Amino acid sequence: MIINRYDPDALHEAFGIDMSSVEGLGVGAGWGRVAPGRSSDSHHHDETELFVVVAGSGEFVAGTERYAAEPGTVALFEPFESHVLHNTGTTDLVFLTQYWRDAERAMASARSTARKSFG
Repeated sequence: MIINRYDPDALHEAFGIDMSSVEGLGVGAGWGRVAPGRSSDSHHHDETELFVVVAGSGEFVAGTERYAAEPGTVALFEPFESHVLHNTGTTDLVFLTQYWRDAERAMASARSTARKSFG
């Protein structure tokens, strides 16, 4: 069994917010924190990425669509899907993220015209 707990002292800047790594899970994973009034950088990548919000409130933005982000929310972004996480609350928005490469899923997403993107 692997146990990892959120540790704000382990965070460092990445994607315009504070992030840390969770090692040994077999997939990429990390804790993230978005300060009140802040947002992650808009970005996309070839991995599938899953977010689980554990504290705070805000919104996920994918393309032109906005979705509430509050404790208990799970959001999955397909490969190459542009995304941002905004903190619209007054306390830190804390989340756990997992990400992994799946070549078949990435190719399907790259070919799709339905994928959400900015611009």
